[in-house]
Amino acid sequence: MSRILKTSARNIETEMFDLYRERGAMTDADLIRAGFTQEEIATHAPKVAARIREAGQVAA
Repeated sequence: MSRILKTSARNIETEMFDLYRERGAMTDADLIRAGFTQEEIATHAPKVAARIREAGQVAA
């Protein structure tokens, strides 16, 4: 009998944005400690920074 593993789809950008709203600006090291990979950071951080600017908040 085969098992089908259900995985929840992550929205990395939303997770990073929510983390920013909770903790403020974070370095790559902070994001890695929070559980993001270097690849996720490189891919999604620019988009998150744009969202922060659009929300009228200061982004590093």
